[in-house]
Parts: sequence; C-alpha cells; structure tokens
Amino acid sequence: MRQYNRIHAKKNFRSIRLFSPHPVKVPAILLLLVLIAACSSTPTPKGILYTKTRGPVFATSNEVSTKTGKASVISIFGLVSTGDVSVENIATMNGIKKIHHVDYEDYSWCFGIYQEYTVFVYGE
Repeated sequence: MRQYNRIHAKKNFRSIRLFSPHPVKVPAILLLLVLIAACSSTPTPKGILYTKTRGPVFATSNEVSTKTGKASVISIFGLVSTGDVSVENIATMNGIKKIHHVDYEDYSWCFGIYQEYTVFVYGE
C-alpha cells in the first residue's frame, strides 16, 4: 500500500504542467500583467481594491493663492481614458495668471476598473 502511494504521487506530480500553453492561461497572464502595470502609473502606492491619495506636484515663489482650478482624467477598465489635466489648460479656464502651486489626487477602485486622476492649480 505504501509503495502504491509513492508511485501514484510521482505520477500525478509529473502530469502537472504550470507553463504549458493552455488557452486560458495565456490571456489570464496577460490580463494580470496589464493590471499590475496599471497600478504603477503614479508616484504614490496604489491599493488593489481602493486608492485615494493626494500630493504635491510643484510650487512657485508666488505668495498669493486666491483662485483654484481643477481638471480630471478618467479611465474605465484601463481600456478607455479621456480628459485634459494640463496645467496650462486649467489655469486658462479658471483665469489664473500666476501659479502658486499644483497638487494632484489619484482615485482608483477595484482592480483599476475605474480610475480618476485630478490636478488642482492654485494661484491668482
């Protein structure tokens, strides 16, 4: 009985192929690589289920900050992404002539199904 179990265990171990080109494995590995790449697009860490972080982009020596403008880029499933978050566009749309500082906010939900990147421009 003991001899049979050892032979049977070796036979089953040899039949397992992790790197065989199975039709389901290749797309699953590619999807995993895309999800991992999507998680590394900002300087702050991202959570798999939920992320909401905020941080600085840059600051200037201008002392007054009376106006605020913001714009966002959204992405759905990492397949479609739209928006304009250029500092020049945000400043022009909100009448900001002198930029004081710029911040960003990064929001992601559930494996990157929905992602939003917002830029805030402060100035006068």
